[in-house]
Amino acid sequence: QFMKLYQYMEKNFRNPELSLSMLAELSGLSLPTLSREFQKNLGQGFLECLHQMRIEAAKFEIEHTDASLKDIAVFVGYSNTLTMTRSFKKYTGTTPGAFRKK
Repeated sequence: QFMKLYQYMEKNFRNPELSLSMLAELSGLSLPTLSREFQKNLGQGFLECLHQMRIEAAKFEIEHTDASLKDIAVFVGYSNTLTMTRSFKKYTGTTPGAFRKK
């Protein structure tokens, strides 16, 4: 069952409304149970997993398009550029702008 949820997440990570609560509702699992499933199966929490999916997509867009960072942020599921920049720096050690310059 967890793999189905993970696959759903992979297909829908760009949805800014995607949340642990949404997945819990879809699966019929409680929030604590679902949270434990993420730790058990992936070794990380839901949010960390979601940010990593979004950051990988953002990296691809930065490398392969000329889209603005604002447009990329929205495209990968962030509500604004600042949120994406914070996550990007946390997981890559650099800002999206610096990553694009490389």
